[in-house]
Amino acid sequence: MKETFNRWQVLAASTRYSSCTGAVYSFSVFAGPLSSSTGWSMSEIMLAFVINSAIGPIPMILEVTLETRDM
Repeated sequence: MKETFNRWQVLAASTRYSSCTGAVYSFSVFAGPLSSSTGWSMSEIMLAFVINSAIGPIPMILEVTLETRDM
């Protein structure tokens, strides 16, 4: 049986992924206002960003592992 997939679903998934990736790159825009509104130092804010960037790929790797296991 020939497998088919909906190209619109691929487009929607790609757009969601790109939006999440773009949020990482736009973080520097929000770092200054976040620092001034909360009173946190820039190093504290950047530490949180680094931790998030380091831990963020782990669920993606687990998802791919679980997804390929079902195939």
